[in-house]
Amino acid sequence: MNTQDLRYLKSEKKIQDTIDTMLATGKITTNVTDFSKQAGIYTSTFYDHYNDIVDAYIARNEQLIKELEEYLGDDYQDLELFFYKIFIFIDKHKLYFQGARKNGNYVFFKAFMLNLKKPMLDKWSRYYLNDANKNLRLERAYHNFCFEATCVYDYWQKTDDCRPDKIGTYTKHIVYLADTACQRVDRQGWGF
Repeated sequence: MNTQDLRYLKSEKKIQDTIDTMLATGKITTNVTDFSKQAGIYTSTFYDHYNDIVDAYIARNEQLIKELEEYLGDDYQDLELFFYKIFIFIDKHKLYFQGARKNGNYVFFKAFMLNLKKPMLDKWSRYYLNDANKNLRLERAYHNFCFEATCVYDYWQKTDDCRPDKIGTYTKHIVYLADTACQRVDRQGWGF
């Protein structure tokens, strides 16, 4: 089937929307027939797109990651803008992310934290210029930052239900965590 055909694109959109809805409601099915009914498509149409439900979920994750990477670009210099864009993106795909949180799926958030690793380590490396344990300290700072940023993200979703008017507050908090990550590693000691 032609992947640029309007019918193909409409049915793909229905599949993506159904995945988002299923994640958000917690009513996830692995039965293609049930899934197709909920999506409002024929089972054969589903199979034109994917081999099974797992393929559809994986494709949805990959599609969102690709869309986010294109949206963010390569500029990580302004962390506040970077995280602001991430929260706006999450708000745009609210159904998917609420469902992913309910189902313990932090794969997506971890994926863009990995994209941030190199710029963060470059930024923090100046802090440990002449330190013999530099690499170990940087890894600790990065892992702590990822954990803390994930907690902020989770808190935003749980307490403020992803309210767009709260994005600036949470963005500033994550930037503060990034700016002070090395100092907090030093305060914690970590046996150095």
